[in-house]
This record gives sequence, C-alpha cells and structure tokens, in this order.
Amino acid sequence: DGRWGSTAVHAAGRVWLTRAVWVEAGVGPAELGYKPAAQTASTISRFWAPGVEAAAGADVLKGPRVALTALARYSTATFNGLRVHTLSFQVGLTGT
Repeated sequence: DGRWGSTAVHAAGRVWLTRAVWVEAGVGPAELGYKPAAQTASTISRFWAPGVEAAAGADVLKGPRVALTALARYSTATFNGLRVHTLSFQVGLTGT
C-alpha cells in the first residue's frame, strides 16, 4: 500500500500572443518518488529525469497592479521507460 508522487521544476519562456493571452514552454528536472507501506523497512525511492512542459493561459481580469489568470499546463518526463504525463488547470493571482 505504498504511494507514488512526482514533482518538477522548469525554466520556461513565455510569449504573449495578445495583451491578455500567452503560451510558454520549458525544460527542467523532474522527480518520481515512491514511499513504501509503513510496515516495510525500505526507504523512499527517488528517480530523476529531464522533463518538459507547455502551458497556455489568459488574463481573465486585469487591474493596474494584479491580474487573475486562468491557464492549462502539460508536463511530461520518462523515468526508466515509464512515461509520466501531467495535465493541470490552474487559476492564479499575479502581480504586474
């Protein structure tokens, strides 16, 4: 009854298509971790691989100093032949 988890850190470049719509792409390290069940003596296993990401978003509301942004982000990495895909939808408050 172990648990899997993943995380990634990407450096990305962003291009504004219009004043409020943008796309970005980036690369960086990705981690896949496995925590075994509590009754086993094993420790957490970590696997590292290069990862890539792409995102598209839009400023839904934009004020003089902040913007409410909606975006979709896709990332992927391959760990020893196992390909992990992540798709997320996010809403954020950003400073301008």
